[in-house]
Amino acid sequence: MLSAKTDEKPEFYMVRMSDIARRCGISRATVSAVLNNHHEKLGIKPETAEKVRATAEKMGYFRNEMAVAIKTGQNAVIGCITVGLSSEWIARAVTGLLQTGQDEGYLIKIVNLETSDGVLDALRRLVRQRMAGIFCCNVNVNVATGRAFRELCARYEMPVVGVNCSESIGGGHFRSDDLQGMELAVGHLWKLGHRHIAHLTGDPESMTGPLRRDGFLQAVQRRGASVPSSWVVMGSYDPDIAEGLAERLLKRSKNLPTAILCANDEVAVVTLRAARKLGLRVPQDLSVIGYSDMKSAQLADPPLTTIRQPFEKMGARGATVLLDLIRKQSKKIPDVEWLPTKLVVRASTAAPKNEI
Repeated sequence: MLSAKTDEKPEFYMVRMSDIARRCGISRATVSAVLNNHHEKLGIKPETAEKVRATAEKMGYFRNEMAVAIKTGQNAVIGCITVGLSSEWIARAVTGLLQTGQDEGYLIKIVNLETSDGVLDALRRLVRQRMAGIFCCNVNVNVATGRAFRELCARYEMPVVGVNCSESIGGGHFRSDDLQGMELAVGHLWKLGHRHIAHLTGDPESMTGPLRRDGFLQAVQRRGASVPSSWVVMGSYDPDIAEGLAERLLKRSKNLPTAILCANDEVAVVTLRAARKLGLRVPQDLSVIGYSDMKSAQLADPPLTTIRQPFEKMGARGATVLLDLIRKQSKKIPDVEWLPTKLVVRASTAAPKNEI
């Protein structure tokens, strides 16, 4: 036997605008205008708007953002493409994006890649879901891929920003000021009395390796000094390779540096290990300074003096500019905005034994 029809709702049900309208004794159109913030234009009384909002909250109503996106063509979701999210610095930059997006009412959809080879496929997936904008981190591609990336974003009116990315993808770019960072590092060692400073560089094919090398050389030259070419070791961010290079540099019996400025903290940590193998004490016999201020810098033995990069601020600043572009509050995009670094002094640096 079939039961009689009833208007009773189950205990748990999805609240619709029509339910709020019925509860308030007004039309669904009025409820829609209030909940979509159009009521003032339509002359709806403030007390009616307040009643609708209070009822909606009491009933547990949530606006269907997907339906709004379909209707308006504006999706409150930012697409984020990263290469190597497990890396600490990338996670910190994305944290800046997440916090800023959350504060502004945006969701973040993250696509993480192992290499930059799949960047265009990742972008196509995000385009299909009509992201409001695209945030990239550590996306480094060739000119042709960058052009295709840029054209696809432009075609679907998706503004783009990048943190430590190829400029060929277009949009605004945010990086730490590595020239300023190397000036701080050299200045610290110089003030301690070091005049024999070597540099273990990063990967010469990377974006940061050559920039930090140039910053190191310029900082030394500004002080009226020069660096032997054998003390600028073209290296790698791979710790195993970097350790071998550090050991080779320190095995020389004559003309040893009193300090080594490393391209990043991992390179500095393995330099500590190489020095220990050779019976050199840090900082008594050799000062070592890192770059980035990762957790490894604090946990090293001894803890590393380093240059702190503002990764969270880079992500937050990129997100802020992206949101301004999405909301059309700004049309100006910085080609590259350099965020300042900071010297963090710990126990791996000290005055050289013999003052020069």
